[in-house]
Amino acid sequence: MEDEGSSSDVSKKSSNTNTKHEEILAQYQEIWKKVVRLDDKTSDSYPLDKFDPENLSSGVQKIVLLDLENLAEKMENAAERESQSSSNVSEGQEPQSLPNHSSNVHTPSRYQQLWKKANQVVDTNSSTYDLERYDPEGLSGGDWSNRIKQLYQILSIEDTEQEYYLNPSTKASMIALSRSEVVTSRLRDVVDTEITKNSIEDIVTDSEQLRLWLQVWARWNSLLRSQSIEREEIQISEIYHLDESTVRALEQDRFETLSAIRNININTLREVDGIDKELASELQSWTCFRSIKSIQGVSPRIQQQLNNNKLWTAADLTAVKSHQVTNIEGISDHQAQDIMKRAAAWLPPKSDLPESIIYQFGPPYKSLESAESRLDQLESLFTTHSEIEPLISELETTPFDSFDRTTLINHIYQEYPKFTRHTGSTSKHRVPTWTDVLHGLLSLANQIDYEHPPSRIYDRFNTSGLPSDEIDISTICEIEAPSEALRRISSAEQIASRNKRFNQLSSYAADIQDGLGETTISGKKELSDAISNQVSIAHGQLVEGPSSEYLDQLEEYLTACQKALSLAENHTEYGFESLVPILAKKSRDSELPNETIDEINSILTISMNALGLLAELDYNHPSIDRKLWKKSISTAVDEQYLPILEPVDSELSRLNGGLWDSNDLEEYDWREFEYIVGDLYRDEGYEVEVTQSTADLGVDIWATDDGKKTAIQVKHFQAGNTVGREPLQKLVSTLAKGDADQVEIITSSKFTKTAKQYAEDFGSELTLTSSDDLIKRLSESQIPPQS
Repeated sequence: MEDEGSSSDVSKKSSNTNTKHEEILAQYQEIWKKVVRLDDKTSDSYPLDKFDPENLSSGVQKIVLLDLENLAEKMENAAERESQSSSNVSEGQEPQSLPNHSSNVHTPSRYQQLWKKANQVVDTNSSTYDLERYDPEGLSGGDWSNRIKQLYQILSIEDTEQEYYLNPSTKASMIALSRSEVVTSRLRDVVDTEITKNSIEDIVTDSEQLRLWLQVWARWNSLLRSQSIEREEIQISEIYHLDESTVRALEQDRFETLSAIRNININTLREVDGIDKELASELQSWTCFRSIKSIQGVSPRIQQQLNNNKLWTAADLTAVKSHQVTNIEGISDHQAQDIMKRAAAWLPPKSDLPESIIYQFGPPYKSLESAESRLDQLESLFTTHSEIEPLISELETTPFDSFDRTTLINHIYQEYPKFTRHTGSTSKHRVPTWTDVLHGLLSLANQIDYEHPPSRIYDRFNTSGLPSDEIDISTICEIEAPSEALRRISSAEQIASRNKRFNQLSSYAADIQDGLGETTISGKKELSDAISNQVSIAHGQLVEGPSSEYLDQLEEYLTACQKALSLAENHTEYGFESLVPILAKKSRDSELPNETIDEINSILTISMNALGLLAELDYNHPSIDRKLWKKSISTAVDEQYLPILEPVDSELSRLNGGLWDSNDLEEYDWREFEYIVGDLYRDEGYEVEVTQSTADLGVDIWATDDGKKTAIQVKHFQAGNTVGREPLQKLVSTLAKGDADQVEIITSSKFTKTAKQYAEDFGSELTLTSSDDLIKRLSESQIPPQS
């Protein structure tokens, strides 16, 4: 119950936080609308662009809310002063001077506003436009409407777009913009007017719907042209409204560019520290629909020229052809190229996705939701296709007879999860896919070259072609279910795998036969004939049926032949040569039982491992009885009797962790040496306590097993230093006191004769472990040497 209450509190707190957040944003929007209205009523110039909510994240809006409130108050006071000045003008009275005007003429606020914006454009342009004669300070009344019209003409602003030019954020301005033929044409390109509930006329009267549908148009045309658009990577550090900590967190998770942010699932982006769902969604949208003025190299003049041509966002720029930008007055080819490359930073990776597939995601769209969903899928498919395209290209280089790439790609895109930027894939169960089929075909292609034996094998063993399951990719791609296609590929792959293995074993057999020609071992001709017979038998088995059992037997036989020949040549004293005639008995007429082959192979394997270890040691190691090992090998080979080598095999297994020697013991200081001895006793099953260095009676370690306590003293001496009788006498006093049942002294060196004699006289309760005994025990333990 306590947990439920806590959860409820958290839920309420989260709900309250969200409500407060929404209230602040709503307050910002109201103040912004007020500021826009006040801008029409005053002739002063104010920095409105930096407060435009279209350019600011919700987080930044909360930060600058107070500044916006102060600006609104300042503009309200200015508008009130101008209004009072205007109201004081009456018949027969001279009007008071307007702010920033030297004349006594009242200039309409609309004209003042247009005058300011016109100067922002023309001042940055080496234009021949003469705006001085339109300066309101030099005008003395007259036809203001005609002057406004002339200014619009100078700036190439159509009548239908004048309201949008002055106040782009207002509903009225969006409606004015919608009257443009260019805008309505874009809407007709993407809206399904026969099915959608909203007609073009309805859409253009809803500023939010109009904005979103124009974004759909820009996104669709950008993706359609994606393959031909050059891109420039934009670093996330260039996103001006992101704080440094968020940028560092993104970079740390390898989201360093706009494209990296755009081309991932939003849930993945939310895993970055400091990024919530709202910011993640905002970032992904911003990469595509960021304002043109945020693109490096876009000056106010160029921005206005682009806006005049209905290009407001990065996606708008990528949606049009380059000549539509280069033909704009005042924008050079070089400028247009640079700006469009930077605008394209949001696009998915280039890939030659067939247009027949791309258009299946295209307009007309029944609704905004349908458009966004299908465009999300198309964007994701571009990314996926860029990953599978190299695989498809690789498949085209394989020896398959036919390959319909479009059909295969169609299959892959149709099965692709209905990915959206907000939810990602919801599939919980792994099912076969056409991408799996693609990988299966590539795997098969790597083996089908082995359907026919190499000429060297064919000539030597007189083997004809091997069975194969011909795969026609066009037929595979016509199958409706990828699971059935994978089943057929798997069947063909199994056959190809067996053929490949047969050819490898046949080559192995030929190599052994070639090696026989260089030896003087008796029975080599008979062995070569037996090898040829075994290869022929294996070939016959493959032709008759799918079983690979005989291939296992052939591999076992060839391995035994190779080992016997190698050991016979390098270790003549053990009688390995006697195994050659025995192995040669395996022919068509006189089969050698497989059990015998297995036993001979095991004898040869153990012998090879044992002799290899003995060759590494240049002295008689305490853990190895060299004479016993050699005798066991000779006897096992002579009698072909494996049990004789079992003790040797057991020793090899125990020594698998590595052999210790006296040099290893010298690697440790005296304290480390005590802990190594303690670890050894633990490995042998004792409960161990390593004592403090100040322990009484010289006991370094207490080891307990089945209730019996052993007192252990450790002597870490360098070679040449021996342990005498005195430490023994001191240690055995623990027995007299009843503290220990057994005592043992362990040293890294040797014991003196008197010490050995003392231990012998004392009896079984005192044990001496010299360096050789310790090395043997450590080598047989699970404790590896330090080296």
